[in-house]
Amino acid sequence: MKHMKIVSLLSIFASLALAGCSGQSGTSSNSSSSNSSSLVSSSSSSSSSSSTQEVTLDTLWNDYDTITIAEAIELMPADGSKTPDRYYIKGRIKEITDYSFGAMIIEDDTGTLEVYGTYSADGADHWDAIDPQPTVGDFVLLHSILQNYKGTPEIQNGRLIDFYANTPTETIDPSEYEEVSIAEARTRQIGEKVRVSGVVTAYTYDNKADEAGFLIQDGSASIVVYDAAAAHSVKIGNRIEVAGERDNYISSKETAAAEEIGYTGAIQLVDATILSNDESTATPDLSWAPTTSMKDVLATPADENITGNIFRATALIKREEGGNFVNFYIDDLDGYTGTYCYSTASGAEFTWMEPFDGKVCDVYFAILNGKAANNEITWRALPISMTTIDGYTMDATKVPQFALDYYIVDQFLDTYTADPKLTVPTSLTSPNEYVDFTGLTISYTSSDESLAWFAQEGENLVFHTSEEKTGEVKLTLKATQGANTATAELTLNIAEPPHFDTITVREAIESTDNTQVTVEGVVGPSLVVQDGFYLIDETGSIPVVLKNSDALADIAQGQTVTIQGTKGIKSSNGMTFGQIDIYNAEVVYNKFGNTAYSTASFITDKTLADAMALDVNDNLNSVKVFTLENMKFAKTDAMYATYYVTDFDTDLAALEDWDEAGIQLYSSSSSQFAWLDPFIEAGEPVTIELAMSNFNSKSFFKANVLSVTDAEGNQTFNTLKVGVQD
Repeated sequence: MKHMKIVSLLSIFASLALAGCSGQSGTSSNSSSSNSSSLVSSSSSSSSSSSTQEVTLDTLWNDYDTITIAEAIELMPADGSKTPDRYYIKGRIKEITDYSFGAMIIEDDTGTLEVYGTYSADGADHWDAIDPQPTVGDFVLLHSILQNYKGTPEIQNGRLIDFYANTPTETIDPSEYEEVSIAEARTRQIGEKVRVSGVVTAYTYDNKADEAGFLIQDGSASIVVYDAAAAHSVKIGNRIEVAGERDNYISSKETAAAEEIGYTGAIQLVDATILSNDESTATPDLSWAPTTSMKDVLATPADENITGNIFRATALIKREEGGNFVNFYIDDLDGYTGTYCYSTASGAEFTWMEPFDGKVCDVYFAILNGKAANNEITWRALPISMTTIDGYTMDATKVPQFALDYYIVDQFLDTYTADPKLTVPTSLTSPNEYVDFTGLTISYTSSDESLAWFAQEGENLVFHTSEEKTGEVKLTLKATQGANTATAELTLNIAEPPHFDTITVREAIESTDNTQVTVEGVVGPSLVVQDGFYLIDETGSIPVVLKNSDALADIAQGQTVTIQGTKGIKSSNGMTFGQIDIYNAEVVYNKFGNTAYSTASFITDKTLADAMALDVNDNLNSVKVFTLENMKFAKTDAMYATYYVTDFDTDLAALEDWDEAGIQLYSSSSSQFAWLDPFIEAGEPVTIELAMSNFNSKSFFKANVLSVTDAEGNQTFNTLKVGVQD
């Protein structure tokens, strides 16, 4: 996103009173009041000006012994040290570069100078405690230490003695901006100039949790104005008119992925000018916002751009803490379906949500942007307000439909080319205290049992499809709880299995890089950082990174699948070595079933030391899998816990370096290998299946654990991305 300016300064005449309310246009404010961060009016600060004199830097603060910016630069020590004395410097704010601590650029007739941080007149308070604050175009008087920091002249620790808040004159011609509704502004082409009116409803933030823009709405539609200066000149509840240019923001890293799925980027206005402001701070009325569910929001296709739109939902708020960040989620009442609040400051801007963690709330939120990746869009939220719904329990009349929508319907595919042998539930366990599934039953009927049917097999009800006949069949799903019922109807296509000319995993590994391959194999354990799994047959194992992560919901370990994708080498920083994989992959045929993956290609006669000694320059080493006995896991106690595999007899306490412990497991979060913690706590030797990994082209291999087998023969698989077939 780009930064914009609101206005530029033109000369102001002294017919505008110099004294008056602090911070108002045309007033002079003094910040020298001790033990206070508030600026107060000063009758002495503009003593040299008269009622007929133009107000300029030359006419202000002549009672102070000030120096020019050019003189300040001359005084700066060449060795980079700070001046022992402070100097009075006056200038016009050309730009505020960081609103979180008052970094700015000031100018006068002799040049420009950077200000690294601004404080109150006595130095006791930081910029964020100063009220009111000067803004772009204002004249300021600073009492400052000077230094030449690595070749850049700057004011270090500038103390704001006084400022003159100018009445700005817009640099734009409002007639060049078409006055439209916010709904109409959203549809305009990039670069078109528009004027909209509405109420400031929420802020957006930068990486220091400082205001970077705001959301404006007019009672029927909403849009983001991305402009830090404008955001600092308005308050929530202000009814304003703003002029700006239509723009769509999208990360350069996501441009290609977004284009592929039709996402045009976050809708916004930029280069903003505030034309009017009624200064109201009444709570914005959001009663017009449509009520929805997170499930419906997330199902919105990428080419139906909902960024900037405000919604209302009954939702479960969830807080999850990472290493040095906190994520907040707005979830539906299943506690799973939802999205996270998009943070640029590691969650610091959403600390106000802390009291709502784990509670059902009436939530207003906007969709701030979308993340384009893996052929899908993930809509990300900007929370606006929320109110706890005390004693909430879902209305009993809504429970059966909720059960179908969130737990039953999504079990089924649109098309079947093989018998899925799918175990389906006939009852459900309540997901939490807010949704009661007690006594709920699920029943299933088929319109043509020669094409699709449900069979009781022992304690399980199993869904089957024909492998001999083809055609359409209608399933009726019914949820019943007491007198309350709900039904859903699905039309499925039972089709002939496709035919593919497939190659083996080993042939895929040895194929030319960046060529399309079609490979059949068994779905093995999960990848960790990437969305995918290991495809395994008797000839080898290869990581498969899916084009669309949503496809993971329809895949389970043990299924026999045909995948199509590009065989390549995932490398970083221009390296020729990395990780052999199949990327942009799609499952084009699923035979289902539950087949134990072959371990015939796994290396069983080598040690962990042999694995650690593998040469990363030989890419074939990146698809080797070892079966190692008498192993254990270790975990660092740092904030970002890192997991290692090591020989059971290794004395970890005697090691000076964790890298001596064994081989590090490849992850982007310590939680991804938390499933290994019980084995660490047990302290018993285990047998592991260990796959080499070098997705980030390190000079050494990391690894992924496919499975762990304890002394009793119980095998636990890595199911982070892909579950095990029932």
